Amino acid sequence: QTTVPAATRYPLFYESSAVSGTIDAAVFQNWSVAPGATEIRGAVAYGNANGTNRNGCDPYTDDMTDKVVLADRGVCTFTLKAKNASAAGAVLLLIGLVAPGDPFEGGDGGDRPITIPVFMINQTDSNLLEAQIANNVVAGVNPAQAINLAYTVVGSSSRGPRNHDNKIKPDIGAPGASVSAIAGSGAASGSFGGTSGAAPMVSGVAALLKEVHGSSLSLQEYKALLMNTANLEIWEGDPGSLLAPITRIGGGQVDAAAAYSSTLIAWDSTAEASATAMSSLAWTASLSFGYLAVASDQVYTRTLTIKNIGDTQQNVAIQSLFRYPADEGRGVTVTPGVTSASIPAGESIQVPVMLRVFPTGNQAAGQEGFHPWDVNKGALGASGDSLTIQEYDGYIEITPATGDPIHVVWHALPKAVADLSLSTNGTISGAGALINASPTVTGVVEVFDLLEVDANDYNYVVGDCSSAGLQPGCTASLVDLKEVGIVSTGVVSPNDLLLFAVTIWDSPFRAGQYPAGFDIYIDSDLDGSEDYIVFNADLALNGSDGRNVVFAYDVAADTITPAYFIDSTFNTQNFILPMDVELIGLAPGQPFRFSIRAFDTYFTGNLTDCAPKVGSACVWSDIYTPGQPRFTITGFEDGVAEAPPSGSIDFTWNLSQGGAQASPAHKGFLFMHRNALVGRESDHLMIGQLYLPIIQLGAR
Repeated sequence: QTTVPAATRYPLFYESSAVSGTIDAAVFQNWSVAPGATEIRGAVAYGNANGTNRNGCDPYTDDMTDKVVLADRGVCTFTLKAKNASAAGAVLLLIGLVAPGDPFEGGDGGDRPITIPVFMINQTDSNLLEAQIANNVVAGVNPAQAINLAYTVVGSSSRGPRNHDNKIKPDIGAPGASVSAIAGSGAASGSFGGTSGAAPMVSGVAALLKEVHGSSLSLQEYKALLMNTANLEIWEGDPGSLLAPITRIGGGQVDAAAAYSSTLIAWDSTAEASATAMSSLAWTASLSFGYLAVASDQVYTRTLTIKNIGDTQQNVAIQSLFRYPADEGRGVTVTPGVTSASIPAGESIQVPVMLRVFPTGNQAAGQEGFHPWDVNKGALGASGDSLTIQEYDGYIEITPATGDPIHVVWHALPKAVADLSLSTNGTISGAGALINASPTVTGVVEVFDLLEVDANDYNYVVGDCSSAGLQPGCTASLVDLKEVGIVSTGVVSPNDLLLFAVTIWDSPFRAGQYPAGFDIYIDSDLDGSEDYIVFNADLALNGSDGRNVVFAYDVAADTITPAYFIDSTFNTQNFILPMDVELIGLAPGQPFRFSIRAFDTYFTGNLTDCAPKVGSACVWSDIYTPGQPRFTITGFEDGVAEAPPSGSIDFTWNLSQGGAQASPAHKGFLFMHRNALVGRESDHLMIGQLYLPIIQLGAR
């Protein structure tokens, strides 16, 4: 969703005895009253003086005359908050978000009368105003400072790339806020917004083009024409500030006039994308190279088809451009196979487009390596800026001798990774190595005590319902456990922190934090029932935050405590859940039992797998004692080691004195690779069964 031409940003101001400043991210709510020509200001009130009604959902009992009311988002409609503030005499309403994220234009709940301007502000600004109320903070808006926001992305519009394959989404953008007829109301109308408003804008332009071209173009060609001619000069913030990434706008903002004038169409016709008939919607007018886990210099090629829908032959120039200068010279080049071509009327040509990647740089060309990988599901789970830095995007520009150019946007998400594999001698007390076949990239590995290895129950491909025997378009996702490990660490103090390590089978990877949810049941007193549950969820516990956090649930006290951000990156099957031992009723050296259950937390909430299990029944694990593993391993300092390019991590392992009795669930070692090829992010060494006969023999 992009903004309507009349969209306006009104910077808000605040002043107190301690601080003063400007709130630039405020979003005006179009269903409220627009600010007039004069400044509006007032003392900030956050609910009633007695601390009630801070969300503004009830009529205010305090007199709010000439005040600026701050109300928390949630519980009731935005318009009901505005109606209550208006009735109490306020001059301005500020709706503060209660979780990280960008403010947006909220829906019109239909509550009236509303007699004041209403703005939404982010959580940080809301907290700042709340904290300054004791210092008599005043806030307001000066309409003279208003900025027109035409050709910008609306903050609430979702971004790509697509979760299960990292292809470019969305395809296109359009203004989404408008005035629409209200069904069943006669002549009444109301404001309407969101991507639900942007979609009919695109549909309307497509209908106009159909009047021009009729059945001479296929459905896909109409789509391509819209994407090829959309306006790419769309901004992330104020106009002229920062161009929006391709994974927020696709081909750009729909442009009816440009689409009408164009006599060229172009699309990705790579073989795997067009294996079926053109009418199958298999291809689209963007070049998605997707997530690339790269262990050595590589070349990826896609095929671009360019069609002349004009009446005469056209000569075209072809070039590739980066979206952001910061991406140039950072290990990625995109090059069309030809720079010029002639296309007869009504005919098409095919042009290869090569993406070359150099994970550690191309010294001959003076190129550096990829941007450092700095995205995760934890602390940066709500940071779109971090993802934008990792992405490389741009567009192939096709310019005819006469007329305006068209474009096909491209996108790649490369990561420099190692090529790791496990090698052991298979002896009872022996040695092994993790061998790195990458000639240029160092591999980072963490080792955990292996407790469970679980079968591939579903052979599930993320995003493909049929792979699990489900109907196409299913609203379900299957989280399939692969390996479970644990380690105690003395980073803060000896054995005071447990790291639960979980890997899953689901192919090829899960980009975001949902729908992989894990509940770890802790039996701290060994009585056979759970005392605590360690689980992961977004910080707000309602899916609105974006940052994945590890919580401790005390069963007896019925309390939930957030502990740490989850340790898991983007596009991975590896998850590490840190937890303080004291939050789950343990002390250093105290034995406990635990089991793990995996849930589809996004769609159904259903349990999809567990470990350990007998058949399909979930059962308790054997006893594990932090700090007293069954086996010990050398070669890792504080549990971490690096495998240099074309090198290895050499390790030895042995039976630990008393470990077989203290931690009988310990079966071997789980190696988690921080940067690895897709499907090769973990290895495990199962040695527990080798020791079992010897231990039994010694007991006789």
